[in-house]
Amino acid sequence: MKTMNIRKKAFFALTLGLIVLFTFSSFTLAAQAKINKLDVAIKPEYDKEKTVFRSYTGELSETLQKMIWYTPTTLLEDSTLHFCAIMEDGAHSCQLREKETVGDLYKITTPMPRKEFLSEGYFESIKDNDGKKTLDYTFKAGHDIDELNLFIAEPKNSKNFKVEPAGQKTGQDGDGLNNAIYAYKNVKKDKEYKFKISYDKKGWDVSLERSGMGAAATSTNTGNSSSTNIFAVLGVVLGFVAIGGGALFYFSNKADARGTRPSPVAPKSKARFCSKCGSRLSGGKFCPNCGAKT
Repeated sequence: MKTMNIRKKAFFALTLGLIVLFTFSSFTLAAQAKINKLDVAIKPEYDKEKTVFRSYTGELSETLQKMIWYTPTTLLEDSTLHFCAIMEDGAHSCQLREKETVGDLYKITTPMPRKEFLSEGYFESIKDNDGKKTLDYTFKAGHDIDELNLFIAEPKNSKNFKVEPAGQKTGQDGDGLNNAIYAYKNVKKDKEYKFKISYDKKGWDVSLERSGMGAAATSTNTGNSSSTNIFAVLGVVLGFVAIGGGALFYFSNKADARGTRPSPVAPKSKARFCSKCGSRLSGGKFCPNCGAKT
Protein backbone atom coordinates (compact mmCIF):
# COMPACT_ATOMS: atom_id res chain seq x y z
CA MET A 1 0.00 0.00 0.00
CA LYS A 2 2.83 2.36 0.90
CA THR A 3 4.58 1.60 -2.41
CA MET A 4 1.35 2.36 -4.30
CA ASN A 5 1.02 5.79 -2.63
CA ILE A 6 4.61 6.62 -3.51
CA ARG A 7 3.97 5.73 -7.15
CA LYS A 8 0.83 7.88 -7.24
CA LYS A 9 2.69 10.84 -5.77
CA ALA A 10 5.54 10.37 -8.22
CA PHE A 11 3.15 10.21 -11.20
CA PHE A 12 1.31 13.33 -10.00
CA ALA A 13 4.59 15.23 -9.53
CA LEU A 14 5.79 14.17 -13.00
CA THR A 15 2.53 15.24 -14.64
CA LEU A 16 2.53 18.61 -12.88
CA GLY A 17 6.16 19.18 -13.80
CA LEU A 18 5.52 18.44 -17.47
CA ILE A 19 2.56 20.83 -17.55
CA VAL A 20 4.65 23.60 -15.98
CA LEU A 21 7.49 22.88 -18.42
CA PHE A 22 5.18 23.02 -21.42
CA THR A 23 3.53 26.22 -20.22
CA PHE A 24 6.89 27.90 -19.63
CA SER A 25 8.17 26.82 -23.04
CA SER A 26 5.01 28.07 -24.75
CA PHE A 27 5.17 31.45 -23.06
CA THR A 28 8.86 31.74 -23.90
CA LEU A 29 8.24 31.12 -27.60
CA ALA A 30 5.19 33.40 -27.60
CA ALA A 31 7.29 36.19 -26.13
CA GLN A 32 9.89 35.73 -28.89
CA ALA A 33 7.38 35.59 -31.75
CA LYS A 34 7.08 38.71 -33.86
CA ILE A 35 5.38 39.93 -37.01
CA ASN A 36 7.76 39.96 -39.94
CA LYS A 37 5.56 42.25 -42.02
CA LEU A 38 2.16 43.89 -41.49
CA ASP A 39 0.10 45.91 -44.00
CA VAL A 40 -2.72 48.00 -42.53
CA ALA A 41 -5.36 49.61 -44.76
CA ILE A 42 -7.76 52.22 -43.34
CA LYS A 43 -10.52 53.30 -45.75
CA PRO A 44 -13.25 55.71 -44.52
CA GLU A 45 -16.62 55.41 -46.32
CA TYR A 46 -15.18 52.67 -48.51
CA ASP A 47 -18.05 50.34 -49.37
CA LYS A 48 -20.32 50.65 -46.35
CA GLU A 49 -21.77 54.01 -45.37
CA LYS A 50 -20.90 55.72 -42.09
CA THR A 51 -18.11 53.24 -41.42
CA VAL A 52 -14.36 52.80 -41.82
CA PHE A 53 -13.06 49.61 -43.45
CA ARG A 54 -9.87 48.23 -41.92
CA SER A 55 -7.69 45.39 -43.13
CA TYR A 56 -4.61 43.78 -41.58
CA THR A 57 -2.53 41.33 -43.63
CA GLY A 58 0.83 39.98 -42.62
CA GLU A 59 3.20 37.19 -41.68
CA LEU A 60 4.37 35.96 -38.29
CA SER A 61 7.81 34.61 -37.46
CA GLU A 62 6.13 31.76 -35.53
CA THR A 63 2.60 30.45 -35.08
CA LEU A 64 0.93 31.56 -31.87
CA GLN A 65 -1.52 30.18 -29.35
CA LYS A 66 -2.41 33.78 -28.47
CA MET A 67 -2.09 36.52 -31.06
CA ILE A 68 -2.97 40.04 -29.91
CA TRP A 69 -4.85 42.62 -32.00
CA TYR A 70 -5.96 46.12 -31.02
CA THR A 71 -9.01 47.76 -32.61
CA PRO A 72 -11.24 50.79 -31.96
CA THR A 73 -14.06 50.14 -29.48
CA THR A 74 -16.53 51.21 -32.19
CA LEU A 75 -15.74 47.96 -34.02
CA LEU A 76 -18.78 46.35 -35.68
CA GLU A 77 -19.01 42.82 -34.31
CA ASP A 78 -21.07 41.26 -37.09
CA SER A 79 -20.51 38.78 -39.92
CA THR A 80 -18.05 41.17 -41.60
CA LEU A 81 -15.52 40.83 -38.76
CA HIS A 82 -12.99 38.03 -38.87
CA PHE A 83 -9.46 37.10 -37.82
CA CYS A 84 -8.14 34.38 -40.11
CA ALA A 85 -5.15 32.18 -40.78
CA ILE A 86 -4.34 31.89 -44.49
CA MET A 87 -3.98 28.22 -45.40
CA GLU A 88 -1.64 26.74 -48.00
CA ASP A 89 -4.42 26.64 -50.62
CA GLY A 90 -5.35 30.28 -49.94
CA ALA A 91 -8.48 29.50 -47.93
CA HIS A 92 -9.15 31.52 -44.76
CA SER A 93 -9.46 29.55 -41.51
CA CYS A 94 -11.00 32.10 -39.15
CA GLN A 95 -10.53 31.82 -35.41
CA LEU A 96 -12.52 32.26 -32.23
CA ARG A 97 -11.73 35.45 -30.36
CA GLU A 98 -11.72 36.85 -26.84
CA LYS A 99 -12.11 40.57 -26.15
CA GLU A 100 -11.35 43.02 -23.37
CA THR A 101 -11.25 46.81 -23.18
CA VAL A 102 -7.82 48.38 -22.66
CA GLY A 103 -8.01 52.18 -22.49
CA ASP A 104 -9.88 53.42 -25.54
CA LEU A 105 -9.17 50.26 -27.55
CA TYR A 106 -10.36 46.67 -27.68
CA LYS A 107 -7.67 44.06 -27.06
CA ILE A 108 -8.64 40.98 -29.06
CA THR A 109 -6.88 37.65 -28.59
CA THR A 110 -7.04 34.80 -31.08
CA PRO A 111 -5.02 31.68 -31.81
CA MET A 112 -3.01 31.83 -35.03
CA PRO A 113 -2.01 28.35 -36.24
CA ARG A 114 -0.46 29.66 -39.49
CA LYS A 115 2.20 32.29 -40.12
CA GLU A 116 0.20 34.16 -42.80
CA PHE A 117 -2.89 35.94 -41.51
CA LEU A 118 -5.69 38.31 -42.48
CA SER A 119 -8.19 40.36 -40.51
CA GLU A 120 -10.96 42.55 -41.93
CA GLY A 121 -13.85 44.48 -40.46
CA TYR A 122 -15.48 47.87 -40.00
CA PHE A 123 -15.65 50.45 -37.23
CA GLU A 124 -17.81 53.53 -36.69
CA SER A 125 -15.73 56.53 -35.63
CA ILE A 126 -16.53 59.18 -38.25
CA LYS A 127 -17.93 62.41 -36.81
CA ASP A 128 -20.02 64.56 -39.17
CA ASN A 129 -20.53 68.28 -38.53
CA ASP A 130 -22.64 69.41 -41.49
CA GLY A 131 -20.31 67.84 -44.03
CA LYS A 132 -17.08 68.52 -42.16
CA LYS A 133 -15.98 65.05 -41.16
CA THR A 134 -13.29 63.98 -38.71
CA LEU A 135 -11.89 60.62 -37.65
CA ASP A 136 -9.30 59.65 -35.04
CA TYR A 137 -7.50 56.34 -35.54
CA THR A 138 -4.94 54.69 -33.27
CA PHE A 139 -2.80 51.76 -34.35
CA LYS A 140 -1.28 49.80 -31.47
CA ALA A 141 1.17 46.96 -32.00
CA GLY A 142 0.22 43.70 -30.32
CA HIS A 143 3.68 42.23 -31.05
CA ASP A 144 7.08 43.42 -32.24
CA ILE A 145 6.91 44.20 -35.98
CA ASP A 146 9.89 44.24 -38.34
CA GLU A 147 8.09 46.11 -41.12
CA LEU A 148 4.81 48.03 -40.80
CA ASN A 149 3.10 49.66 -43.81
CA LEU A 150 -0.01 51.75 -43.19
CA PHE A 151 -2.35 53.23 -45.81
CA ILE A 152 -5.10 55.79 -45.14
CA ALA A 153 -7.42 56.31 -48.13
CA GLU A 154 -9.16 59.53 -49.12
CA PRO A 155 -12.91 58.93 -49.63
CA LYS A 156 -14.25 59.40 -53.14
CA ASN A 157 -15.73 62.87 -53.85
CA SER A 158 -14.26 64.34 -50.66
CA LYS A 159 -12.42 67.67 -50.48
CA ASN A 160 -9.69 69.12 -48.25
CA PHE A 161 -8.56 65.66 -47.18
CA LYS A 162 -5.90 65.87 -44.47
CA VAL A 163 -4.09 63.42 -42.21
CA GLU A 164 -2.00 64.43 -39.21
CA PRO A 165 0.80 63.51 -39.15
CA ALA A 166 1.11 63.87 -42.93
CA GLY A 167 1.88 60.77 -44.97
CA GLN A 168 5.52 60.03 -45.69
CA LYS A 169 4.39 59.71 -49.29
CA THR A 170 1.14 59.53 -51.26
CA GLY A 171 -0.10 57.17 -53.93
CA GLN A 172 -3.23 56.14 -55.79
CA ASP A 173 -4.61 52.63 -55.34
CA GLY A 174 -6.39 50.42 -57.87
CA ASP A 175 -9.79 51.88 -56.90
CA GLY A 176 -8.59 55.35 -57.88
CA LEU A 177 -8.40 56.52 -54.26
CA ASN A 178 -5.51 58.66 -53.04
CA ASN A 179 -3.68 57.24 -50.02
CA ALA A 180 -1.45 58.72 -47.35
CA ILE A 181 1.27 56.10 -46.95
CA TYR A 182 3.43 55.39 -43.88
CA ALA A 183 6.30 52.92 -43.47
CA TYR A 184 7.88 52.00 -40.12
CA LYS A 185 10.71 49.63 -39.20
CA ASN A 186 11.39 47.68 -35.99
CA VAL A 187 8.14 48.63 -34.25
CA LYS A 188 8.07 47.48 -30.63
CA LYS A 189 5.15 45.77 -28.92
CA ASP A 190 2.59 48.25 -27.49
CA LYS A 191 3.91 51.09 -29.69
CA GLU A 192 1.06 53.43 -30.71
CA TYR A 193 0.66 55.59 -33.81
CA LYS A 194 -2.18 58.13 -33.67
CA PHE A 195 -3.75 59.73 -36.75
CA LYS A 196 -6.23 62.59 -37.08
CA ILE A 197 -8.15 62.48 -40.37
CA SER A 198 -10.39 65.26 -41.67
CA TYR A 199 -12.20 66.01 -44.94
CA ASP A 200 -15.26 67.76 -46.37
CA LYS A 201 -18.01 65.62 -47.86
CA LYS A 202 -21.79 65.94 -47.88
CA GLY A 203 -23.85 62.79 -47.50
CA TRP A 204 -22.71 59.21 -47.07
CA ASP A 205 -22.19 57.89 -50.60
CA VAL A 206 -19.44 55.24 -50.53
CA SER A 207 -16.26 55.11 -52.58
CA LEU A 208 -17.32 51.93 -54.38
CA GLU A 209 -20.31 49.62 -54.36
CA ARG A 210 -20.11 46.45 -52.31
CA SER A 211 -18.36 43.95 -54.53
CA GLY A 212 -18.22 40.81 -52.41
CA MET A 213 -14.64 41.57 -51.46
CA GLY A 214 -12.75 39.46 -49.02
CA ALA A 215 -14.11 37.02 -46.50
CA ALA A 216 -16.51 39.60 -45.11
CA ALA A 217 -19.04 39.34 -47.90
CA THR A 218 -18.65 35.72 -48.98
CA SER A 219 -18.01 33.59 -45.91
CA THR A 220 -20.28 31.03 -44.30
CA ASN A 221 -20.79 30.61 -40.57
CA THR A 222 -18.95 27.33 -40.12
CA GLY A 223 -16.52 28.51 -37.47
CA ASN A 224 -13.11 26.97 -37.04
CA SER A 225 -11.20 27.56 -33.82
CA SER A 226 -8.48 26.08 -31.69
CA SER A 227 -8.64 24.27 -28.39
CA THR A 228 -6.00 22.30 -26.56
CA ASN A 229 -6.40 18.61 -25.77
CA ILE A 230 -4.59 17.95 -22.48
CA PHE A 231 -3.65 14.38 -23.40
CA ALA A 232 -2.17 15.50 -26.70
CA VAL A 233 -0.30 18.25 -24.85
CA LEU A 234 1.20 15.74 -22.44
CA GLY A 235 2.23 13.55 -25.38
CA VAL A 236 3.92 16.47 -27.06
CA VAL A 237 5.71 17.47 -23.86
CA LEU A 238 6.93 13.92 -23.29
CA GLY A 239 8.36 13.95 -26.78
CA PHE A 240 9.93 17.33 -26.07
CA VAL A 241 11.62 15.98 -22.94
CA ALA A 242 12.75 12.79 -24.67
CA ILE A 243 14.49 14.42 -27.62
CA GLY A 244 15.61 17.53 -25.71
CA GLY A 245 14.61 20.11 -28.29
CA GLY A 246 11.83 22.42 -29.49
CA ALA A 247 8.42 23.14 -28.05
CA LEU A 248 5.35 22.43 -30.14
CA PHE A 249 2.00 24.16 -30.32
CA TYR A 250 -0.91 21.80 -30.78
CA PHE A 251 -4.05 23.08 -32.48
CA SER A 252 -7.11 20.85 -32.77
CA ASN A 253 -10.06 21.35 -35.11
CA LYS A 254 -12.68 21.29 -32.37
CA ALA A 255 -14.43 24.49 -31.32
CA ASP A 256 -13.79 25.64 -27.78
CA ALA A 257 -17.18 26.06 -26.19
CA ARG A 258 -15.74 28.66 -23.83
CA GLY A 259 -14.79 31.07 -26.61
CA THR A 260 -16.75 33.82 -28.30
CA ARG A 261 -19.06 32.82 -31.14
CA PRO A 262 -17.19 31.31 -34.12
CA SER A 263 -16.03 33.70 -36.79
CA PRO A 264 -16.80 32.55 -40.33
CA VAL A 265 -14.54 30.46 -42.53
CA ALA A 266 -14.10 32.06 -45.91
CA PRO A 267 -13.39 30.62 -49.35
CA LYS A 268 -10.37 31.59 -51.39
CA SER A 269 -11.43 35.17 -52.08
CA LYS A 270 -8.56 37.65 -51.80
CA ALA A 271 -8.82 41.12 -50.25
CA ARG A 272 -5.15 41.79 -49.62
CA PHE A 273 -3.59 45.16 -50.36
CA CYS A 274 -0.35 46.07 -52.11
CA SER A 275 2.34 47.13 -49.63
CA LYS A 276 3.65 49.74 -52.10
CA CYS A 277 0.55 51.61 -53.28
CA GLY A 278 -2.35 50.26 -51.18
CA SER A 279 -4.28 48.82 -54.14
CA ARG A 280 -6.55 45.85 -53.56
CA LEU A 281 -5.02 42.62 -54.89
CA SER A 282 -7.00 39.94 -56.71
CA GLY A 283 -4.37 37.24 -56.97
CA GLY A 284 -1.20 36.82 -59.02
CA LYS A 285 2.37 37.70 -58.22
CA PHE A 286 2.26 41.40 -59.14
CA CYS A 287 0.12 44.40 -58.18
CA PRO A 288 -2.28 45.30 -61.05
CA ASN A 289 -1.83 49.02 -60.28
CA CYS A 290 1.90 49.63 -59.73
CA GLY A 291 3.43 46.30 -60.77
CA ALA A 292 5.17 45.62 -57.46
CA LYS A 293 5.77 41.99 -56.57
CA THR A 294 3.25 40.73 -53.99
